[in-house]
Amino acid sequence: MNYDDNAYRADDFLVAKSPTAYRIFKFLIANMDRYNAVIVSYKVLQQVFGYGQATVARAIKFLKEHNYIEVVRTGGANVYTINKYLYWNSWGTNYAYAEFDAKVIITATEQDKATQEKICTQIKKRQEVIQSRSTIQDQTR
Repeated sequence: MNYDDNAYRADDFLVAKSPTAYRIFKFLIANMDRYNAVIVSYKVLQQVFGYGQATVARAIKFLKEHNYIEVVRTGGANVYTINKYLYWNSWGTNYAYAEFDAKVIITATEQDKATQEKICTQIKKRQEVIQSRSTIQDQTR
């Protein structure tokens, strides 16, 4: 966070006026790349927070209207860029590049059935490996 009075007041205003928007804003900040950008769908935000689509849409609208974020489109996805005067994740005043790189967050439920099955299989294999390692560790103790 940029530690000046304006950034503090903006943060305080957001948490007081829209706790839902505040939570989404903090999620975007936590996941933004070093140039303040992140690509994440409404579906991911809905799953992370347990909100409906209308709630997410209202929160994003609030954040845009109050200049916490900018939203640009790339194909069918939204790219969220955080107001660099509130939060800045790169060095110095490297603002000219604030919208180029982005961290992309997806969820399995947004994918087609074949991809969902592949992801589920990978997760199951990963869980089996973790369980196997845990069993081996327990046996060596």
